[in-house]
Amino acid sequence: MTTIPDTFADAVLAQASRCLSDHKAALDALQLYEDDAENGCLSASELRGFLHGLFVADLLDLLDYSEMVDTLGLEARRAGRATDWT
Repeated sequence: MTTIPDTFADAVLAQASRCLSDHKAALDALQLYEDDAENGCLSASELRGFLHGLFVADLLDLLDYSEMVDTLGLEARRAGRATDWT
């Protein structure tokens, strides 16, 4: 499992937290991902899957979802793992 560098995880998790401020259950779930990130065991694919679920549940709008997924894709390209996102 490839973990996400803190700067990318922090940026995505902070944006998700702002977007979900009115959704306590989603924020509670997000806290679990934040805990994983703090422990260095959050993978980009796990976070991307969570974000996709939030988007499908209509808790994230398209613009926010796209920005967060793009941030994760940028991290994958920077790390030379662009195929992780195809």
